[in-house]
Amino acid sequence: MPNLQRLASRSLIPIVGTFLFGLAFAAIGVLVTAKIGNMLVTWHSAQSWPEVPAQILRTELENHRGNKGGMSYKTTAKYIYEYGGQKYMSYDVGLSRDSDNVGSFQQDAYRELIGHQKSGRSFRCYVNPARPEQTLLYRDLRWGMLMLYMIFLLFSGGVGSWFIIAAVLYFQRERSCAALIKAHPKMPWMWKPDWAEGQIIFSSQRMAVFSVMAAVFWNLVSSPLWLVLPDEILHKKNYYALFGLLLPVAGLGLIVWVIVSILRWRKFGASVFRMASVPGVIGGQLAGIIQTSAKIWPADGFHLTLSCVRRVGIGRNTQEDNLWQKTQTVAHELLDDMANISAIPVEFQIPYDCHSTDETEADDRTLWRLKATAKEPGFNYSATFDVPVFKMPESNPRFIDDTQTPANSDRKSQEADILVAIFFGLFMTGLVAFICWALYWK
Repeated sequence: MPNLQRLASRSLIPIVGTFLFGLAFAAIGVLVTAKIGNMLVTWHSAQSWPEVPAQILRTELENHRGNKGGMSYKTTAKYIYEYGGQKYMSYDVGLSRDSDNVGSFQQDAYRELIGHQKSGRSFRCYVNPARPEQTLLYRDLRWGMLMLYMIFLLFSGGVGSWFIIAAVLYFQRERSCAALIKAHPKMPWMWKPDWAEGQIIFSSQRMAVFSVMAAVFWNLVSSPLWLVLPDEILHKKNYYALFGLLLPVAGLGLIVWVIVSILRWRKFGASVFRMASVPGVIGGQLAGIIQTSAKIWPADGFHLTLSCVRRVGIGRNTQEDNLWQKTQTVAHELLDDMANISAIPVEFQIPYDCHSTDETEADDRTLWRLKATAKEPGFNYSATFDVPVFKMPESNPRFIDDTQTPANSDRKSQEADILVAIFFGLFMTGLVAFICWALYWK
């Protein structure tokens, strides 16, 4: 038997890491919120500040090159002014003290200020009457900068909240599983609440939520390009910047994915695999009923696939190999007379030489998956269930299933999906390249 203490507490470190990662992003969100709040309060207050003449003593346009080669600018100034019979010196130019490349504000401000400095002419200065040492040379709100800050806020706050909520939910689930492990130390098929109840739920709502989060994340990351690209393409004639449109276009594709995922969820809802007995038996069978939340009338029946998968690695380095797989087609469901639900019978014979479910090691697991698909008008039905399959005392060592299908029988459809994705990427790249070429040679 596995080390139950280590198994019950193995997820503590990644949970804490996930929570701290989310907390770091949330902290950035708090800082950005404070920056936005201060900028808006100052902008609103500055509209009533009196205007006095100021003498520009020094003006510079600082260039800042980022890690990826991008250039940002910041106009700095030193000036003196008089208010209430007392002279002051200040360095504040605009509402934001950050360097940026949003529009041409920094360059325009530098040209205007350096002109007044060289000519010796005075320049307007807005003074806070409550704090005369606080001034601004430009008090207009830059909506482009505000939008950029809002994007950072939504990105950092959204990512932080997502990871914090995920860590809390995962901790609650692991705590529930740990209690089941302690209660049933020699019955691993009872270590998950849905396994213990013999009712495994699949809902496309999870995929819909994930697609929304992915689309929001991607579009927040790529949205600053809408502020930069128009100036690069239309004014600076940098047509190579059109390649930057690939990211926003991909964001539009993700929005389409969100719509499809939500419509699929709304159409099919949740499905439940009700097991006839727990667990599925190696050298025996896995049986039960898949109950859907919508009526499904597939012309070619329901296609069921039971797979034994070895999953090695964690995160991006994960690799899956099918150890065993069998597919069958169910021509008719069990509830033809019901208008709102369908019941799909499941019965698979499992050879004795298969591997049991094993999730002891996070980076080397053996999983059993039951997948049901059906062709429907509009969106096809698809549901996947992680099921417990183990060798039991009633397992028959002489049981052999001669009707099993090859373990890689479903790879053709996966390869087709990959080819479609590659073709779409090449098509979009070629389209943008053609636009660049046409504009350049024009």
